[in-house]
Amino acid sequence: MQPADTVRAWVDANNAYDFESLHALYAPDAEVVCDQFGIRLNTEPARREMIAGFDAALPGGTFTPSLIVDGGTHVVLEATYEATVAIDDMPGLPAKSELFRLPIAVVFEVREDLIRREQTYCDWPAAD
Repeated sequence: MQPADTVRAWVDANNAYDFESLHALYAPDAEVVCDQFGIRLNTEPARREMIAGFDAALPGGTFTPSLIVDGGTHVVLEATYEATVAIDDMPGLPAKSELFRLPIAVVFEVREDLIRREQTYCDWPAAD
């Protein structure tokens, strides 16, 4: 599998809510970073907790890729994440039941078909 295929599998697993397949794409000590949201994780239990939290706050979310660039071990994904907010009063999110849309760029480091590092860059969300 090419590194970009691993990233496509990441998108597909997220969009199918197949979280076991999603977790299987990560190396056990993979680092997940999104400084804008204060996320810095490097253990499987922490990733599982983060993904479960996002799913609870933003159920039914989907990634729509606009670009995937394979640079060898590094792959860049540009996408828009959309979901409807399911909780009240989460800083930076629209009100409950409103659409959350977030343009993102994610840089993945992929080796031996596993994600070793994921760094997300994003704009602040806006309600429609």
